[in-house]
Amino acid sequence: MYNNQLYADVLLNLYYVLMNAYGWWFWLRGDVARRSKSDDLAVAWMPRSNWLPLGLLALVGVGAMGWYFDTYTGADLAYPDSFTTVVSFIVVRDSLFLQRL
Repeated sequence: MYNNQLYADVLLNLYYVLMNAYGWWFWLRGDVARRSKSDDLAVAWMPRSNWLPLGLLALVGVGAMGWYFDTYTGADLAYPDSFTTVVSFIVVRDSLFLQRL
């Protein structure tokens, strides 16, 4: 059978479960300020001024998580696995808290 040690994917899946629950609640009840009169949430875009800081955060996060899993665990594909996890954290975080950046 398969024996892959993708520890960052475990963290990512736990994070997805928590963020899916929060997102469902937010969709139903959250952010009254962005709702129109028809009770729909308005679409928001990430400002270009956030691209560089979030890109740098991704590089540092991937490096740190990849190094940790590569050094202290027997993780397979520590850096690619960390890339998908860190970038997903940033994307979900940015989409939920867009107006606070």
